[in-house]
Amino acid sequence: MPFGLRNAGQTFQRYIDQILRGIDFAFAYIDDILIASKTVEEHQKHVSIVLERLATNGFIITNNGISPSPEKTAILREYQKPRTIQELRRFLGLINFYRRHISRAAEIQAPLHDILHNKTKKNDKTQIEWTPQTEDAFVKCKDSLASAATLVYPSKGKLTLYCDASETSIGAVLQQDDKPLGFFSKKLSDAERKYSTYDRELLAIYAAIIHFRVYIEGRELIIHTDHKPLIYAFKTNHNASSRETTRRARQLEFISQYTTTIKYLKGQDNEAADALSRIQGISLTTFINYEDMAKDQRNDEELEKLRRENQLHLQELQFPALKLSLTCEVSTGKFRPYVPKSFRELVHHALHGLAHTGIKETRRLVTEKFFWPSMNKDLSVWTQACIQCQKAKIHRHTKTPLVTIPTPKSRFNCVHLDIIGPLPPCRTARYCVTLIDRYSHWPEVIPVSDIKTDTIVMAIFTHWIARFGSPETIITDRGSQFESFLFTSFYKMFGIKRVRTTAYHPQSNGKIERFHRTLKTAIVAHENQDWLLSLPMVLLGLRTALRENARYSAAEIVYGEGLRLPAEMFTPQTDFPPLEVFMQHLQDNLKQMQPTIIKWNSKEKPFVHPELAKATHVFLREDMVRKPLSPAYTGPYEVVSRTNKTIDIRINGKTITVSLDRTKPAHILQDNPPSAVHLDHDYTQQVSIPSNLARRNQTEKHVTFHNI
Repeated sequence: MPFGLRNAGQTFQRYIDQILRGIDFAFAYIDDILIASKTVEEHQKHVSIVLERLATNGFIITNNGISPSPEKTAILREYQKPRTIQELRRFLGLINFYRRHISRAAEIQAPLHDILHNKTKKNDKTQIEWTPQTEDAFVKCKDSLASAATLVYPSKGKLTLYCDASETSIGAVLQQDDKPLGFFSKKLSDAERKYSTYDRELLAIYAAIIHFRVYIEGRELIIHTDHKPLIYAFKTNHNASSRETTRRARQLEFISQYTTTIKYLKGQDNEAADALSRIQGISLTTFINYEDMAKDQRNDEELEKLRRENQLHLQELQFPALKLSLTCEVSTGKFRPYVPKSFRELVHHALHGLAHTGIKETRRLVTEKFFWPSMNKDLSVWTQACIQCQKAKIHRHTKTPLVTIPTPKSRFNCVHLDIIGPLPPCRTARYCVTLIDRYSHWPEVIPVSDIKTDTIVMAIFTHWIARFGSPETIITDRGSQFESFLFTSFYKMFGIKRVRTTAYHPQSNGKIERFHRTLKTAIVAHENQDWLLSLPMVLLGLRTALRENARYSAAEIVYGEGLRLPAEMFTPQTDFPPLEVFMQHLQDNLKQMQPTIIKWNSKEKPFVHPELAKATHVFLREDMVRKPLSPAYTGPYEVVSRTNKTIDIRINGKTITVSLDRTKPAHILQDNPPSAVHLDHDYTQQVSIPSNLARRNQTEKHVTFHNI
């Protein structure tokens, strides 16, 4: 309950009464406590009791400032790892009680908050699946309490606000005379992460002032930032600048109410705010504790068996620097310590994690320095199951065989729909709605000013349905316009079945994607900046042209005969037959003009890894524009079902259908799966692989999945 509200006094009084409950000699009125005693000795004892009771509330208040209670923070540092969502919420609530004393709080807690994403159920008992990243964040949250800062009291004089922003969070520190008054950090939302550097740095200042406004109102304030363009923004009249967005203008106006003094500070000098806005990126490799290894060797039954068999050159060697002795294998001329079972995976992680080399390189590296039975087999399994390697390395993309989509039985039954743009502005048009009939290949291009759903719906209704009638099927991608409630209501009202392509797989709607390339090439060839003038002529040419391997043009299939072109100066003079004869002749022609089914021969040979037929988890290729040094794959994700061309996977609790071409099988250690697999049926038993697909030199061509 913040001060200033009408019932703040009563709330605070009730809280103080609860603290002093059971202490008969203490009387509290708001923030004043009266302690009544008969003697000086008794009074000293009473004061100690009251101070001890106050200290249990979590803060130590002295003349130097406010700091967390060591007893309280010691309890939190011993906090056991939460098992459920409810326990995790409770832990984060305890940590955030000291949030203003902790540097980089938002960055440190980010992986834990990601677990709570879309978890809105109260008292959620869902089990948490811990990963190395989330466990590291949990440990850092507890360790951050050990370095919690003591916050001083503000005094008269100017205040200094240091602000900074990273790609994931913003941070600030308010200081006076180089002593901290408070820390602030905030994780950016998905929308805020897409901001430019300028907008994120401006947001850091704006959010920090809102957070510290109780300290800085009516005080002289100096802001330090490491982003030079912000200095210019405060020196100019931002209200008069047409380049500023509404959000920028609003934030600049709000900041100017508190100060207009903003100074540039180099990034390396802005350490406090920079640390609040980014987590340290140094990741140290795993270290091996040889003292514990020596202890495990003394009680290792497998090592005793090897000694009795006497087939290996085992020798007890002293290491004075480590003050211990280790049993080593010395047949190769090198001292290779025997690794007990409890240390083997740790040794692999320590050496393989240096550069994440392949199986052969990892085996060579580890076998040169360590020894245990069947180590080549263990190293191969662990290296193949390395999650970081599988996400980062690309061996061979999955390429399913091309599938011929059945040709519709009549014209205008199946229509492909898409959007082109934004194009160079031409009068009021910047986009085009494109449609193409699958049977006749008749194209329609409708210029529009925007791509709002109502604009697209009206264009389809006016230029297609009003002329050719309502189609049975419309094929679209997963654009936001086609996923809207209005578009869904539109095709349901007209009795249209909508087929959606999979995400990041334009080949599913390849007919219209190929038409886009032809259309753009033809418009560019006109060398006319006013592409609206060129568009009708281009469409006329495309509708009357014969496609490759086709016997009839789109116009002939639609109208039963070709169109007269501007270049035709002479046309044969024939008598027009009676209407009944003409209609019969037209219908006969249309029956004969069946579209040619073209068999495309892809130069790229198909390849589907056989393990995709039985994999319980897969990795998903990131086909969007990726930042440098970012993994090529995400996952692993649980497999729900699969077909010959698509696979259903579970991402963040939702079942998503993706193209099989974007996936690769995940190699998971059976004793440490990334997530529990909960399937209603044993889908892996329903998947069959042709007998001719035995693995021979990775020459697999085709894998058949039963529709599930």
